[in-house]
Amino acid sequence: MTLDAEALRLMHAGRLGEALQVAERAVAAEQACSPGHAVLAEILLRLGRAAEAESVLESAARYAAGSAEAYDALARTAVALGRHDRANALYRRAVQCSPNVARHWYNLAASERGFGRFAQAEAACDRAIALNRREYRGYLLRSELRVQTPTANHLEQLRQELARPDLHDSARVLLGYALGKELDDLEQYDQAFEAFALAAGARRRQLVYDVRVDEHKLRRIIEVFPRGPDRVLDGRIDSGRFVFIFGLPRSGTTL
Repeated sequence: MTLDAEALRLMHAGRLGEALQVAERAVAAEQACSPGHAVLAEILLRLGRAAEAESVLESAARYAAGSAEAYDALARTAVALGRHDRANALYRRAVQCSPNVARHWYNLAASERGFGRFAQAEAACDRAIALNRREYRGYLLRSELRVQTPTANHLEQLRQELARPDLHDSARVLLGYALGKELDDLEQYDQAFEAFALAAGARRRQLVYDVRVDEHKLRRIIEVFPRGPDRVLDGRIDSGRFVFIFGLPRSGTTL
């Protein structure tokens, strides 16, 4: 096992201190951007040392050489740090190193969309799909980038993919929503509804849900938390103080 793989294993096991030591050894003699740099930056992030993680990111990005996998992994770290400009540049370097890997083109497309470069994002989606027609995320992203028109749409391609007999539900979700979105753009609302229903049905089949689990959680909440406040506050409330409201999702906690 390589040092960066060992550091990753330790990180996932929650042994961050040990992982950090191994990751630092992994990159100590590196003269190129490597996956180990991304692992080291991720460990530092998990330790709450964002400034050091960013320093690793910048140092690794300055190397003239590197692998596509290293740039791709480091780009994800850049996103976590809020450095979307740096992430975009790293995604570009990834596709330059490995132009025949569909996943790298999809990641670049998603980054380009974030900067409002929709034409470039669509071109990157086209490239990803051309390299691997099973890069299903690319179909949905591409459909979302602009309003489709009667002369510029992807209806035929989407229908062909949806008609494949070996299609999995995970793909049917993405393709169905993409087709529904494009049909809605073209004001073919009945067909759009059918496509959305197809996607939603596939999504529902993927869900593993038992209402009894939620019922058990609610019973435990009732048992653990008191029914009322420990004490009643009298007098004027200082409205300049922060107020924190807690609740289950969709229970009306948004102010």
